[in-house]
Amino acid sequence: MKVFYSHLVVIEDLTSELDKWEIASEEKAEMLQLIEETLHHHTLNVILNHLPGHKHNEFLENLENNPENGEMLQWLKSEISGDIEAAIKVQADRIKKELLLEIRKSRKT
Repeated sequence: MKVFYSHLVVIEDLTSELDKWEIASEEKAEMLQLIEETLHHHTLNVILNHLPGHKHNEFLENLENNPENGEMLQWLKSEISGDIEAAIKVQADRIKKELLLEIRKSRKT
């Protein structure tokens, strides 16, 4: 899933861990989709928690219409006080660590 914040939420460490599994490509694709959706929901949560409430609908409409719009991050920076890129990265790293632990734990069983 390509979205405007994709460069901030890199999942190669998770995909390389999944590559170690001997599973069907369809299963791997499903797992990757779940990982991307989980990270997406957490990223949206971070953004909406930082963005003023009266701007939520505008943001969500823009995201739905053009999720890859590179200008959206600049718009968020202008609407949010604080470093939204750092907040996204911190949350993504936390969630990725949790997912990586779950993947490794599942692999051992």
